Amino acid sequence: LARDIEAELRALWREQLQFPERIAKMDGALLGGRATYPALPLCTDITQVGGELTVGVLSGQLCPPDVESRIRAHMQIAISGARRVCESCGKPGELRKGYWHRVYCDECIAPVSDLVPADSHG
Repeated sequence: LARDIEAELRALWREQLQFPERIAKMDGALLGGRATYPALPLCTDITQVGGELTVGVLSGQLCPPDVESRIRAHMQIAISGARRVCESCGKPGELRKGYWHRVYCDECIAPVSDLVPADSHG
């Protein structure tokens, strides 16, 4: 999904880079205070809170609404998918509520039973 979002952003940049005068004009507008930052969508934060993925994105002034909609759809797929993917190994998992709310599969959360007891120093 990150690749899908990256592909959308690359296409936006490629479109801008085809016309260097647009970049110069945008740079001048940003420096002169006539345009707002960011020009293209910008990810500001990716975190995990309470077992759920959160993604912060600022919309860009040059981002067409249909592209922004696709980017947000990719983000929603990633966010909902993260609720079902083990944080440790990537296999299917479920939210485990305890002191920390984390998503783990049964294999990663199960205690290891074949541990050898430590030798005593006595």
